[in-house]
Amino acid sequence: MAPRDLTPWGGAPLLSQGSWAPVYFCEFQHQPSFFKDIKLSYLRSDHGEEVPFVFGASIWGSHRSRTGPVHRPLELGPAAQWPGEPGREATQPEVDTTLGRVRGRQVGVKGTDRLVNVFLGIPFAQPPLGPGRFSAPRPAQSWEGVRDASTAPAMCPQDLERMNNARFVLDGKHQIFPVSEDCLVLNIYSPAEATTGAGRPVMVWFHGGSLVVGAATSHDGSALAAYGDVVVVTVQYRLGLLGFFSTGDKHAPGNWGFLDAVAALRWVQENISPFGGDFNSVTVFGSSAGASIVSALVLSPLAAGLFHRAIAESGVITLPGLLDSNPWPLAQSFADSLACPSTSSAEMLQCLRQKAVEEILLDKKLKTIASYTVDGTFFPKTPKELLREKQFHSVPFLLGVNNHEFGWLIPRGWGIPDQMDQINLEDMLAPLKPFVGGPMNTWAGAQMDKPNEKPSRN
Repeated sequence: MAPRDLTPWGGAPLLSQGSWAPVYFCEFQHQPSFFKDIKLSYLRSDHGEEVPFVFGASIWGSHRSRTGPVHRPLELGPAAQWPGEPGREATQPEVDTTLGRVRGRQVGVKGTDRLVNVFLGIPFAQPPLGPGRFSAPRPAQSWEGVRDASTAPAMCPQDLERMNNARFVLDGKHQIFPVSEDCLVLNIYSPAEATTGAGRPVMVWFHGGSLVVGAATSHDGSALAAYGDVVVVTVQYRLGLLGFFSTGDKHAPGNWGFLDAVAALRWVQENISPFGGDFNSVTVFGSSAGASIVSALVLSPLAAGLFHRAIAESGVITLPGLLDSNPWPLAQSFADSLACPSTSSAEMLQCLRQKAVEEILLDKKLKTIASYTVDGTFFPKTPKELLREKQFHSVPFLLGVNNHEFGWLIPRGWGIPDQMDQINLEDMLAPLKPFVGGPMNTWAGAQMDKPNEKPSRN
């Protein structure tokens, strides 16, 4: 097949020309300044360190940012000048969605005169409570009047101790929000003038955190919206056992967090226009576990037509340790730890749905990396089988890694001692053994042995 004349995406080289969708690859090599005094001097770009460059350093929900070059000395200032500050008139934009009217806040971004409308905590699904726990998300219900969307929402239930292990990022200046199962919400950051004229491209962000920690508000999209002239959407999804528990049968097939992502994308298709976004130009992007979600969406038949480009930063769904081919033993262990029946799936689910979320959060299994299953719905087959059979969505796909992955950030987040220069390589890599595969176990190494054969889904 003759090479097609394809312009590199943001300078990234074209990796594949024969998959009927361009695939690009990039390696990020820049080091943020705010780790320079505590990292080993020879380390460059570690896992996740591209994210501050994407969002203008507005990370961890503190609404603080610097939108200049990230490798200059760190100067934390307000990413968003909230209404009500001296010299600024309070503006509260309102938008009609298919479910009701929402009221947000308008902010200014440092270094530009462009204003951004911010809407926080808009529900895209019903709270997964009672029978909704360990079930597919149900469409959100409508509301009367105007819903306040000016304050940060609660995070999905997660291990807060593990979340707090990341407090060394920005010296602990990030904010930890309350947790609640009523967490299936998204945040929208839209240029204030986007409601007029042609719709802006939409970028839907899925946060990282090993599928067990994180929040939509961990990343403030104001700077990206202002400087990129795009509508930014950040999504929350169920985490840990609440997001990926499975009995391996019809009672709890699993992948609830992935189904949440699909529900959010459906909401975007139906509602993003009044926020100034173009529903025909949606890019899904994420880092680490969020990148795994992105690559999973590229393979899932449920996501057909819901997005048009994909960006996966330092993560893919084909990592060997992410797939649980036999979830029943873990389900039994989880049920036993909460004094629930462990021989019948139906009885197990009935009991687990009655447990307080605080009891579930105490279970030590929440501290591990969550696993997905072949549930027959989101994943009809394993990701490798879907790739081998060319069952994927034909959208431009940008994959990226950082040049010093696992050099410092992940070991610190996993509680490895500070004296990392005294740890040998074997001990350092031990936690990664379940997840390390050969080149053919990576997305870029997926078999594309018939380049002229079109995929069977568009």
